[in-house]
Amino acid sequence: MGKAVKTIWYQSPNFRINIIYNSDTKETIVRDIRTYHDNFQEPYYISPNKDLNLSINIPSQIDSASNPDEEWTIFTDQLEKIESGDEKATLNYNKHRIELTKEGIKIVGDIKDIPNLLLKSPLINIKKSKDKINLSFTANWNFSPEGLIFRSLTQEGTHFLKQRKVILTEILTILFFFGITFFVSRRKLPLPYKMVIVSSIALLIIGGGLKWYLLNSRLYFVNQSELDALNRLRVMPGKKIVVYDRACLQCSWHTSYIPAIFANKRDYVRKVTGKDIVYNSSVFNAKTRPEAKQELNKLKADYIYLVRFEDYVELAPFSPGDLNIEEVYSNANSQIWKVKKS
Repeated sequence: MGKAVKTIWYQSPNFRINIIYNSDTKETIVRDIRTYHDNFQEPYYISPNKDLNLSINIPSQIDSASNPDEEWTIFTDQLEKIESGDEKATLNYNKHRIELTKEGIKIVGDIKDIPNLLLKSPLINIKKSKDKINLSFTANWNFSPEGLIFRSLTQEGTHFLKQRKVILTEILTILFFFGITFFVSRRKLPLPYKMVIVSSIALLIIGGGLKWYLLNSRLYFVNQSELDALNRLRVMPGKKIVVYDRACLQCSWHTSYIPAIFANKRDYVRKVTGKDIVYNSSVFNAKTRPEAKQELNKLKADYIYLVRFEDYVELAPFSPGDLNIEEVYSNANSQIWKVKKS
């Protein structure tokens, strides 16, 4: 890295940080922050690794090795001395100080803006005053080891609701309810009687619908490793994510619940990240590079989000250069590709 640059690593049971100091520019830059959590489960703890390689990425809050845009320039000042000992390291500057302890990070002095990666992270607590910042890290991951579990319709149930005769039946049921409500409201009956009649019909319709839903739905799950990538997407700039419009009903799994992607239940991506998603298959199934690029351009998306689980693997079509995309984050179960703007 050259004589002008010092690199400082600090690690505790709660986090790891890499700080770069450039003696020529006097800049102090954070290039890596990774957090350790008591309840974060190793991604192959239950599910077997079916790849030739073992790919595990400890959750990171800043990872400039994967994405150079994530560097955080804290301030510009002359580094005077570094002190270490008793599970603590202190970087003393002319007008600033950085204290690293197992509990977290304290920065004293005039500090530049904190990046959104840290400000919006659900795993970091930040306390800021006029000339001081304290960063601490949550002991527990923001999802349990079981991951995200939710109930949704089966593929058969989803297909059933899309049938024209079913849609027509739903419309007729709604019209029937409002018709009965209007009819009862015009009768010369005591108000309590009217309310009982209308409420009974409403409960009958809702109860029937709920019973059908429970019989035609099941529990799906998203593991912590995938949620790690979605935590990252949540704090990244941009508003639209492309997900692969694909189901794999013959895929096998070793978890208690079926992975949501196997049934093409991907709305959890929108719920966790807060961004819009678009289901797409034309980009992935394109026969030529120009066709894939043209289809991707139509979507005006910021990211492509891909998933892998046991035998099931989603891959970006062709090469990154063909689609003008770059990988900005990956772990055992996910890949985030950024769509570069032309």
